[in-house]
Amino acid sequence: MIYRARDLHFQYWLDRHPVPALRGVSLEIAEAESLVLSGPSGSGKSTLLSLLGLIEPVQAGGIRFLGEEMAAISEGRRNELRRHEIGFIFQNFQLFPTLSAEENVEYFLIRQGIPTLERKKRVKHALETVGLWNRRHHRPLELSGGQRQRVAVARAAAKHPKVILADEPTASLDQQTGREILSMLDALRSDHQTTLVIASHDPMVLERAGRIYRLADGLEVTS
Repeated sequence: MIYRARDLHFQYWLDRHPVPALRGVSLEIAEAESLVLSGPSGSGKSTLLSLLGLIEPVQAGGIRFLGEEMAAISEGRRNELRRHEIGFIFQNFQLFPTLSAEENVEYFLIRQGIPTLERKKRVKHALETVGLWNRRHHRPLELSGGQRQRVAVARAAAKHPKVILADEPTASLDQQTGREILSMLDALRSDHQTTLVIASHDPMVLERAGRIYRLADGLEVTS
């Protein structure tokens, strides 16, 4: 298993009042699985994705990732796992506006310490895969929304991560572009045995899911 999450509880604070986001969530995610976290806004799916991405610390319960218990490792090790083993795709793209498409894809490879020749090879392959090599010198504001999301997919894929976490990756896209993005993610999973975990309530995403984990009010919905 890539992930084993047990009895996760998580709450935010709003004006000194606790707001529960997760209330005892448990799940396992296998290698090369395609899992969709589904639920309405406020159901806890984005919070769960943040915990799986090692962005938020576990408040109660536990997460085992790649055989390591997250509560037992240092912050440095958490950063290392996040840098090397997890690729992120966000609804609002989160590209660096002053960098070109090529530089955005390359940025995290530099942080990984990938040698220059290997880095350039990965960037070229990733941008060719998403059909944007001819726009590699364009900055995000010079690209359409769909093209920006393609750059985000290329950036995640170029890391060669064990898992890609995507938060509403089709929400800002038209249907055709959304289908193309999902096809690219499916190809990554099948070609590289990459685990996909997508938070979405888009029917198009749900139709293509290998498995759906439904959430409501911070709890798993079993019926």
